[in-house]
Amino acid sequence: MSNLMGHRKPISYAPAIGIGVLLVLQLLFSQWSVINGLFDTAPLTPMQGLLALAAGLPVILWALIRQRIDPIN
Repeated sequence: MSNLMGHRKPISYAPAIGIGVLLVLQLLFSQWSVINGLFDTAPLTPMQGLLALAAGLPVILWALIRQRIDPIN
């Protein structure tokens, strides 16, 4: 609640960097033909990728907003 009362808190970009790294690794894992052959899977179509992103983005945004308003520690 202190964030709403004018108290400033430095913003850490570590979670954003972590999410970005995981996104790149996930794309590599799901699209690379070597991995697809190893696990007998098929790459996602662009529409399937957008659908997965659309499903996960609101959850990430909600968690970031909630953390900003009411931090755990």
